[in-house]
Amino acid sequence: MGGYVEFQHNFNNNGYVEFWYKYSSPGGNQYPIIYVDGIQQSSPTTDGIISGNTWNNSWHKIRTNTIPAGTHTIKFLWETFGYTASPWYIDEIEFWELY
Repeated sequence: MGGYVEFQHNFNNNGYVEFWYKYSSPGGNQYPIIYVDGIQQSSPTTDGIISGNTWNNSWHKIRTNTIPAGTHTIKFLWETFGYTASPWYIDEIEFWELY
């Protein structure tokens, strides 16, 4: 069973979203799928982690691709991967704008 977090946000300028997440499962990391206005963005990888530990069971800070100015629906989707139903955790969603 997967899950998701979805919300709308208005950017006055181009910007991005940063958030902390944790995936509690042995055997490696799984990253959320990020959608902006229903369009899948490039998937985060260990290169997209801007803070935190890069190993599973630890908190990671992820940054989305640049999102253009305007109001957008943003969705973080977690899928069930194989045998595991381990929980995902998300915290501290922040919105940043470029000037």
